[in-house]
Amino acid sequence: MKHLTDRQREVLDFIIDFRDEHGYYPPYREIAEGVGCTVGRAFQHVENLVKKGHIKKTAGRMRFYQVLEKPRTVVIGGRRVDVGFKHKGKVITKVG
Repeated sequence: MKHLTDRQREVLDFIIDFRDEHGYYPPYREIAEGVGCTVGRAFQHVENLVKKGHIKKTAGRMRFYQVLEKPRTVVIGGRRVDVGFKHKGKVITKVG
């Protein structure tokens, strides 16, 4: 997975929060309203998240994408820390 810009992280967090709250992925119009952009720009943000490996396209579904939630590993104070994505509004971490 490639590094995200602040705006891409905002869009991804919105998508995850929406999914956790509603039980399905938001349409582009909801993404646009949620992050304050146009529908076309919301589409571009999702496409960029696909290219960077954070979202996967799925065929035959009403919402054609799903979030790939792989934790990232960072080193803090000499210890490995797996930093996950938001789940139900909380960032999941595991120290190892």
